[in-house]
Amino acid sequence: CELPHPCLFNITADPLEQHDLGRDSAYSAVVQTMLARVGTLRNDSTASLFPGGHYEGLACASLNRTGAWAPWVKNE
Repeated sequence: CELPHPCLFNITADPLEQHDLGRDSAYSAVVQTMLARVGTLRNDSTASLFPGGHYEGLACASLNRTGAWAPWVKNE
């Protein structure tokens, strides 16, 4: 799934996400509302404190090791 046709799932009725509703015309208003919300959030977001730097690698290592984002900046 990718733009211009993102995926949309009813996770209550379809918890395994096997039936994509994103291209169903009955859900086009839902898809457009969600895309607009993502656009708003993207415009309001801030860049990473450590874009592309050493700390970003430490953050990814933490994610790979534990499966979750966790503090990664070492106290010096």
